[in-house]
Amino acid sequence: MDTIQSGDVVVVIDGYYHHQLGPRHKEYLGLMHRGVSVIGASSIGALRAAELEPYGMTGVGQVFNWYKSGRVLGDDAVAVAHSMQGAYESESVPLVNILAALDAAVQQHLLAEDEVIGLMTVLGEEYYPLRSHRRVQEILLSLSKDSLATWYSERISQDGFAFDQKRRDCLEAVAAAYELLHHRRHETSAVSDPKPIWRTSYYRRWSNFFVGVDTKPALRHRIAYQRIFNPDFPDIWWNYLRSAYRWQNDLSADSLDLVVYLRERLGHNTDSFTRGQEPAEWVPDLLCPVPDLTDTREVSALLCGESAADIDMLTDFLQQHRGYAQKHPSGSEKLLSDKATELYIAKLWNIDLPGLRHEGRRRGMPEKIAIVNTMQPFVVGSLGNSKIRDSKN
Repeated sequence: MDTIQSGDVVVVIDGYYHHQLGPRHKEYLGLMHRGVSVIGASSIGALRAAELEPYGMTGVGQVFNWYKSGRVLGDDAVAVAHSMQGAYESESVPLVNILAALDAAVQQHLLAEDEVIGLMTVLGEEYYPLRSHRRVQEILLSLSKDSLATWYSERISQDGFAFDQKRRDCLEAVAAAYELLHHRRHETSAVSDPKPIWRTSYYRRWSNFFVGVDTKPALRHRIAYQRIFNPDFPDIWWNYLRSAYRWQNDLSADSLDLVVYLRERLGHNTDSFTRGQEPAEWVPDLLCPVPDLTDTREVSALLCGESAADIDMLTDFLQQHRGYAQKHPSGSEKLLSDKATELYIAKLWNIDLPGLRHEGRRRGMPEKIAIVNTMQPFVVGSLGNSKIRDSKN
């Protein structure tokens, strides 16, 4: 998806499954975050649009409306078996196309509206690769729906696309994409996109993994090293918290300060929560956000204390970690247990074990397990490094 740029329009229609995974929800969110318009329709695109519409994805067509209203549920409603060799043709009938056929039958007075749900239930119990047009007709006949079965068969023989709702919605989505692109070409003024509301900690962790992943060492490892081994990182994190508050809220330097804002929100509980501590001590206990590594300002703030020697040490630690992992491919043989890692880090930071969680939050790691996981790639190298040993003594 790297070739897709801001301002482009992506139409999601269908996708593989079983043997090949489709794009994850966060990949859709990532596209929209980059300024790409995403339209979903017809099949898995309609389902994803129904799920992600609150976050900016656009749904088009009847299948999307059925998913949104709850009339159809699950991805099995659009599942289709198709040939893998020769012409790429469907070999089964999706439930949404059957629903379109039953709705048409209601309009033709061949079926009562209250019978549709019961028929859909029976037809939905048929394993989807076996649900061919002929099998649909056989099921209708077994339910004593002879006239409906005859009508269905005749319509399909006359027009193979007679009830192909997926096809109709696909064409509608393509037309919607062309219309959107045409509208953008003729816009006279730029329209600012609303701030994305999906930028949760889960999304950021996923997004951060791919930022700088091709660099050596990876960006996430560089920041992790600073969190653990830079003795000044609590001050760096404190400055980051105050700056990120302004950046993320588009505030100027002389705008409402983070500490003032938090005191106002805490109200009469301020004194009991802060216990007379300096803000750099109590604010991290209240706030421990996941940084946005796509924001170069945030990256610069977090790496402001990094040196060339840090890069060299980090590179060595990661090489030793990979060597240890190759000798223990199961991944089950940690050099240190989680508890031993906690004790090791507490000694490294020159603190008592009960204060580990607080010190971790002062470095941007919310819980002990996050501290342990951050440390894992560095355990092998740091245990054998004399400089690290000397710093603890």
